[in-house]
Amino acid sequence: MTSGTAAIPVSVALCTYNGSRFLSEQLDSIASQSVLPDELVVGDDRSSDDTLAMLADFAARAPFPVRVTERPVNLGTSANFAATLEETRGELIVLADQDDRWRPDKVERTLAAFAGRSDLLATFSDARLIDADGASLGLTLFESLGVTRAERARIANGRAFDALIRRNIATGATMTVRRSLVDLALPIAAEWIQDEWLAMIAATLDGTRLAMIEEPLIDYRQHATNQIGAKPLTRSELVAKLFAARDDQCSRLLGRTERLLAKVESLGAAVARDRTVALREKVEHLRFRAALPASRWRRLGPIAAELVSGRYARFSRGARAIARDVFAPS
Repeated sequence: MTSGTAAIPVSVALCTYNGSRFLSEQLDSIASQSVLPDELVVGDDRSSDDTLAMLADFAARAPFPVRVTERPVNLGTSANFAATLEETRGELIVLADQDDRWRPDKVERTLAAFAGRSDLLATFSDARLIDADGASLGLTLFESLGVTRAERARIANGRAFDALIRRNIATGATMTVRRSLVDLALPIAAEWIQDEWLAMIAATLDGTRLAMIEEPLIDYRQHATNQIGAKPLTRSELVAKLFAARDDQCSRLLGRTERLLAKVESLGAAVARDRTVALREKVEHLRFRAALPASRWRRLGPIAAELVSGRYARFSRGARAIARDVFAPS
């Protein structure tokens, strides 16, 4: 297919911060799409390197309009993304990180997923992991996250809420969202990363309104300054995480879920009652986990009862969460 403009207006939302090392490669990959976006909207979070100069140079030669907003103060990643999303004009908004590289048919392939699906609010895809020099790391994003067959099946069968209420598997660098989702989801709660928040709101509205694209549509670069990244944990890192103090993590997860529940309740009839009930149950589950006694022996009975209730399997990561609650110090 030759280059052209999408039938549905498409914006690319790109956030930058001191990204000059890899930015040029990402910009060129966006400009080389088989179906071009209608605009690139950039929110720069007060870069002090050559990022702004590179963006100006690209804007002068890009095959689509480029609008760059320089933030007067540093907002941080999620707030910068929220502001940038609001500044876009397209019906579909493709999220982009400054250090990745798009497959030439990413926009085309994403549009195909939305074709004939006016109800679809968001998509996310797999990605090929690459190193700082652009060489393949030999695995994909879904593989590094350990995305299971059950999780894939839930999303494919319209049960994305059941998958995402346990953990997030939608990475923002691979996501495309519809404007109506942005209008509903903003503002993004401070405790959340933008991709988790957008995916969860879409899944909460209706599990059929979030779709997974199984194939890698970007090269997801792993390097020393990744904000999050996707490098699999080593065995020693997994053990260290298992025995790390529980208090901070449980409190953080509880606070996040309480904020999500408040948002969902504010959406009223747009959310099915069973999803609101499920989020309330997850809040209770996390309160239980946060309140476990310091003594490991005294935890065993309550943890066993919670296991029998099924809430570890439904709202946490099953055996991994149980092991953490048994062994981690308070």
